[in-house]
Amino acid sequence: MSNEKLICLLFSCVIGLLTASSGFAVERLEIIGDVYNESVLLAADEVLVADAVFHQDVTIEGDVTIERCLFVGRLFLNSWGTFDVSYSIFEDGVEVGGNVREGRMVNNTMAGSAGSGIELRNYQSLALVNNIVAFNRVGISDHWNGVAINWCDVFENRENYYQCGPGAGGISEDPLFRDRAGKDWRLTANSPCVDAGDPNRIDSDSSCSDIGALPLLRDEALPRFSLLSPADQSVIPDTLVTFTWEPVRYARLYRLLLYYVTGDGDVISSGEDTLISPLNAIDVNLDDYASDLGPVVLVHWLVEAITFSDTIQARSGFVFGRPLSVSQESPLTPYALSLSAFPNPFNSSTTISYTLPRSGWTTMDVMDLNGRVVTRLSDGWKEAGSYREVWDGRGTAGGLFYLRCEVGGQTQVRPLICLK
Repeated sequence: MSNEKLICLLFSCVIGLLTASSGFAVERLEIIGDVYNESVLLAADEVLVADAVFHQDVTIEGDVTIERCLFVGRLFLNSWGTFDVSYSIFEDGVEVGGNVREGRMVNNTMAGSAGSGIELRNYQSLALVNNIVAFNRVGISDHWNGVAINWCDVFENRENYYQCGPGAGGISEDPLFRDRAGKDWRLTANSPCVDAGDPNRIDSDSSCSDIGALPLLRDEALPRFSLLSPADQSVIPDTLVTFTWEPVRYARLYRLLLYYVTGDGDVISSGEDTLISPLNAIDVNLDDYASDLGPVVLVHWLVEAITFSDTIQARSGFVFGRPLSVSQESPLTPYALSLSAFPNPFNSSTTISYTLPRSGWTTMDVMDLNGRVVTRLSDGWKEAGSYREVWDGRGTAGGLFYLRCEVGGQTQVRPLICLK
């Protein structure tokens, strides 16, 4: 099956239509809408839709495979051959038409629709297995009268079944979602759907299959991912930064959080709901979130990958080094604590120069990114004046560190980069 480029899909969504003569794949994409507020049509001989999020109505035509998707709008599935829908969530239901030769819907959740959770109009052979169909106006509506419904939980729809009924293993119990009002369709530990699915199917934790799109998996390690750019411990001179990271399977969206550590030791945050992207990259102007940054600032960045069932985090840090102007290089006042290190970045050791504006108890620490003290360079009474300390980093793993000096109520923090 030939794959159309995702950029083609993004362009085509402006008119809400994408067709291909042979086939295409839609993977790891979120479609929020188009300028005409129309629904989306995907049509080809073969269509694969995986790990995608659709916020509007979608029509898909052809031999269709759908895996691990979220449909906020209604799905109209018109297949003249075969279709296979699994591990997907339908918040406004799904309608099957065309002339389906053979179809399967396995481990899906249809919940909260003002219409029918599943509406069946034209098919030759169709099987529903391990699906949750709950809290819709109509649960399963069969206008063709011949669907096999096994190991499904059909619960509290205004009408659970229309011209059909439960088969083997069927139940009608509250699935006990984690947060129905918040549309968190994960199962709680005491859900009747846990281990209640088709006994011939096994979940990835080796237990009997659950019913629904989001099985409750025991002792399953969360996937890990890496932040790609800016590189950890790098020095960035420009306020315009492109942040990129590895894509995460099942991720619905990503949230980027920035934490600036200023020269005074203050922490400025970008906020939790400002930098959100459906893709694994985002462009940021650092000045948009901290316009009064000093000449050198340590920036921590954290990415949260939000999947159907979990939030996975990865974090890194870099130094933002704005070019110094003459006024920035000159001391603002003769009574200010000054602190510098040279060379920086360094390989083995760096010399720290500092001037105390007044006598007092002076502490100077080198700390890691978690705030733990790596070494204490000074801790005692010092008279006003200029001093030097040498930090030998040869016994320390390379990385990004803080240099923190405090005297008489004044504090200065500087980043140190030890290269190995």
